[in-house]
Amino acid sequence: MAPVLTHLLAAYCIVAAPWLGRALYQKTMKRTEAGDPLAKIKLYRFIVIAQIISSAIILWLCLSGAITATRLGLGAPRSWWLTVALSGATVALLIWSSFSLRKKGAKVREKLQH
Repeated sequence: MAPVLTHLLAAYCIVAAPWLGRALYQKTMKRTEAGDPLAKIKLYRFIVIAQIISSAIILWLCLSGAITATRLGLGAPRSWWLTVALSGATVALLIWSSFSLRKKGAKVREKLQH
């Protein structure tokens, strides 16, 4: 049962979820243009529920032993030094991009106000 569920979940994530997301987004945009104030909230609610269900299935598969934690990428890193260096570089890039994009954001905000 677990291998079948694993393959079904993978197929859903690869094929069905992107198609369904696009269809629901287009439907939501039509509802928003028609004046439905709750259209985006309904879309967000569906997305959160779908993610909770997918996460619960993955957690169940992991706890049942069908998928190991290391296959999900939840193992200890092979090199702590490399992990710390890459994490530091990522944080530095995020800080740099937040400062550089803040300047651009102010310009865009001014254009939108006019």
